[in-house]
Amino acid sequence: MCVAVIGVAVVALIVELATHRDGRTVFDSTLGGDFPAFYVAGEILNQSNRDRLYDLQFQKDLYRELMPALANDRILPYASPPFLTILYRPLAALPYAWAFVIWVIVSVGLFVVGLRLVTESRGLDVWLLAFSFEPLVFETCLGGQMAAIGFVALALALQGERRGRPWQTGLALALCWFKLTWLIWFVPALLFGRRWRELAGFVAGTLGLAGFSVWVVGVEGCRAYLGLLRNYATAQTGSETYFQTWKFVDVMSCARLLGGGTLSRPALAIAVTLAAAWGSWLLVRWGRDAAEPWERRAALWSATLTGTCVFNVYWGVYDTVIVLLAVAVVGRRLPAGWLVALWMTPWLSQLLAQTARVQVLTFVLAGLAVYFLTSLSKKLPAGGVATDQSA
Repeated sequence: MCVAVIGVAVVALIVELATHRDGRTVFDSTLGGDFPAFYVAGEILNQSNRDRLYDLQFQKDLYRELMPALANDRILPYASPPFLTILYRPLAALPYAWAFVIWVIVSVGLFVVGLRLVTESRGLDVWLLAFSFEPLVFETCLGGQMAAIGFVALALALQGERRGRPWQTGLALALCWFKLTWLIWFVPALLFGRRWRELAGFVAGTLGLAGFSVWVVGVEGCRAYLGLLRNYATAQTGSETYFQTWKFVDVMSCARLLGGGTLSRPALAIAVTLAAAWGSWLLVRWGRDAAEPWERRAALWSATLTGTCVFNVYWGVYDTVIVLLAVAVVGRRLPAGWLVALWMTPWLSQLLAQTARVQVLTFVLAGLAVYFLTSLSKKLPAGGVATDQSA
């Protein structure tokens, strides 16, 4: 089944490349999914228009030139931080189709590196399961998303944690500023766990990225980026939204789906209460177990990774790839039933979210996060001795 999924993805990519005209493919979709937004951002910098990077009208004009067949349908705004834009400059110098193919290859390479950093397994089954995971192969790679960047950053953080390199962990977590929601629980967790050296590395990395962002787009460009983030936050937490809610797995989007597309005050209160309850439980565990050997902390990190996908304000299905890291660090201690549920659910979850207004992947991820915090962590004795090999 895994080989078949990977084969279908490769064939789909070839067909899309062979049939795309003015941005639209034979599947009546955009070649590259959301990749045009990143390509346009690179174009803006290549044209020496850094002050207009977050000018939505300017982005729209360039998008119309790039995707004339789709320009009247929608606009994909570029809402990533300035420091990432430098990655897209060389890609924007190439024809769009070639740039997308290279980005797919880069994304696959980053996923390979990330998995290699956190797993000691050399079995083919691990790699087949990972690269046939629907959010990875279709939503991220073929969808032109950039979750691979955060994936390898978190893998570096996990490697630093396992090997006792706190500065590596902190610096790697700083790279997760590429999406603010990725840090919503990790920074408080480090604080409650009194991980001061990791926090020092995180602050140093943050300052470095902030300075680099100012160099890339200037102070005004950074202010425009912050303004765009405020607009996004308002759209996601307001009663109405322009996001495709069925493609998100966080509790806020789940509540909106159940409410028929509208986020009522009671639904918002329930979502916030659930997130607060989860966060309190998680942070108490970080405060208690953060100094335990790696074998116990692995479950804690896995819970944090998985819970971040659910107890959040904005989490696309493509970003659920970080659950692969959560599974990899605990290895064969995770029952096969959870693997089956995690692998199978994404194939149906978006269809059910659109038709039945229930995002079942949210419930699977929430259950897995709770399992990591309870059943799995109890299987190991406190104060045990962990080795790098056993991890």
